[in-house]
Amino acid sequence: MQLTIFTGGKPRIKPLLIFKGTGQQIPDREKRQYDPRVVVEFQENAWCNAEMMVFWLRNMWKKPKMFGQPHDRLLIYDAHRAQITERVKTILKQFEFKKHVDRLAREHLSANPEHFTTGKVTTGEQRMLFTK
Repeated sequence: MQLTIFTGGKPRIKPLLIFKGTGQQIPDREKRQYDPRVVVEFQENAWCNAEMMVFWLRNMWKKPKMFGQPHDRLLIYDAHRAQITERVKTILKQFEFKKHVDRLAREHLSANPEHFTTGKVTTGEQRMLFTK
């Protein structure tokens, strides 16, 4: 998942969810059920590699009229060595977003245990659920 956060709390770019695989064999009926508040892409290992980053930059970050003037934006990402130390990563793991996703997953599991104990939830159903 790639999130873009803006000052003022006004969302301007949808979250990017990157699922494992090519996506070529995903039925359209599944894709139509993905939450429209996210962008779903596929990558062999579900990584935000250089190709995925270029997709994000060209299709999401550089949308015209999103920010006003071209100089009205600043992109900071975790390429700086100090931002990827073990200490920093440990602190970042405590973000509220991750706790929220974990809580939602536990609630869904509690409400629908048969989905997970019987093995009847397909990978496509898991993807659709995750987009929501």
